[in-house]
This record gives sequence, structure tokens and C-alpha cells, in this order.
Amino acid sequence: MAQFADLQSPYQRAQALLLNLPSPYPTGRPPRLQQRRRRRAPSVALGALTPDQAAQQIFPLSAITKTAGHTQAVYNTILASVQAGQMLDATGNPAYIPGTQDCSATGVNSDLKLAQTSAGLALTGTTIGLTAAGVVTGAALAPFTMGISAIIGLFPLIFGHHAAAVKKEQSVLCAAVPAANNYLNIIDQAVNSGQATPQQGQAALSSLASDFTSQVSSIVKGSGPASTGDCNAACVMIAELNAIVAYKTSVYQDMIAATPAAVVSLPGAAAVSSAVQKVSSSTGIPSWLILLGGAVLLYELL
Repeated sequence: MAQFADLQSPYQRAQALLLNLPSPYPTGRPPRLQQRRRRRAPSVALGALTPDQAAQQIFPLSAITKTAGHTQAVYNTILASVQAGQMLDATGNPAYIPGTQDCSATGVNSDLKLAQTSAGLALTGTTIGLTAAGVVTGAALAPFTMGISAIIGLFPLIFGHHAAAVKKEQSVLCAAVPAANNYLNIIDQAVNSGQATPQQGQAALSSLASDFTSQVSSIVKGSGPASTGDCNAACVMIAELNAIVAYKTSVYQDMIAATPAAVVSLPGAAAVSSAVQKVSSSTGIPSWLILLGGAVLLYELL
């Protein structure tokens, strides 16, 4: 160290020290092929299904026949439903709306909406009250003031709201399908507004598919348009919903993949300086040399 004592600056001493270090390579330079390359962060692979892919997961083109429930028209309706994000009828309109031909004997009910309250999230709709001047009140939300903090498993609640307008002689689809479409809108609203995470959206979609299937199980005939045998209207509705869920789940997965990883916070400069000073005091090694060694080690690791 004596040969560097006359140098005025610690940076000059560090430079002189580096210049006098022996090279580990015979030629004095590292071979070109052995030069280190800085690692690049892996690119995010996004792979959401297309509407066609989602529809064909549920009803492959090879399974299309001329049998009712298995036709090209059924496939086209499933595809259109995925594209719209709603369960549709053969005309391209939302299916089983109260007051329409399919549900002519039922009343007219409105969709529930997601509202932000001081306790979390809640549901509100015109049949149970309105928000006044943008403020959600307890009376307006009754009986749905639940302090909902997540959007998972809401189908039974929404179904009960829609079923209130369905008369006994009408198919359960007149309540179940509008309720499912209502729930799909609530999930989208929650995820897109940041009131729910994409992971919660995926879980809510899964719960919707399961609860809808359970709710219409008493009237279902057939296991799906891709299978042989019967596939009645309820069977087709389940297929539509499953295709929508497959597509939206993949879209939410892309949202998860595209979210930047959390940045790891580094210690502050004051903390680093304090740690270096402690090591220098206990070992007698100059602080500048400790910092230089750390910089060299960091470079080697990168």
C-alpha cells in the first residue's frame, strides 16, 4: 500500500491499484467469447385466447352436426356470446330477458350495479333503491348491504334478485341467464376499475360457472354441444357461459402477467455509508477500498 501513499485522491489510488493488478488472462484481455453479457429481463409472454379458440374449447368445429343443440347455429351463438361477453340468443341479443318472447310472462327487473361504500363494495339497483347524488345510503342498498369486500360467489345473491320477477310457470333460465349476464358485467366493472384484482376476477368467473350450472341442473338435458345426445336450451346456455369464462379468464391472466414485478427497495445511502464505516473501523481496511471491492463484486455478479 506504500506505493500508493503519495497519490492525493482515493480515486487516484483506486485507479493505480487496478492498473497494477495482474491480469488473469495470458494475453492481458479476456477472450471475446468469454466476455460477460448483461442478463436481460425475461419478456412477458401474453397469450389470451381468441374468441374462436375459446368457443372451440367448448364446442370444436369437428363436433358440429345437424342435430338440434349441436348445429353450426349453436356454435355461431357461442362465438358471438364470447365476443359480446354476454350470453346471447340466436338473434344476437341477450338471452332470456324478462318481458321478451322467451320470458313473456315474467316481470321486468333491472341489473344490479357495483357501488363503493365506506365498508367496501356493495350492490345496488333500481328495484332496491337508487343512489342519491352519487352517495350510496344504507337504505338504498337494503337488503344487499353486506360490506362486500370481494366479488367472488355473488351469483346466488344476484339470482335471487332476478328470480323475484320470474313467475313459477316460467323456466329458471329467465332468472338464471340475466343474473349470469349481470354478474359478468359486475366482474368486468370491478376488475377494470381496480376494485378487484384480476385474480379475484378469475375466481369470481369460476364461481359463476359452477353456481350457474348448479342452479339450472334440474332442467338440463345433455352434457354439452360437443357430446352426442340431447343438448337442450339450458345445456347450450352452460356452453355459452363456459366459453365466456374461458376467454375472460385468459384475458385476466394476461393482465396478471403484464403487471410489473414489485421493485425491491435498496438500503439508503446513509445506511450503506454507516455499514461501510463500521467494517472499516473494525478491520482497518480503507472505506474506499471496501466500496471498490463491492463495486467489482457487483459487476462480476451482473
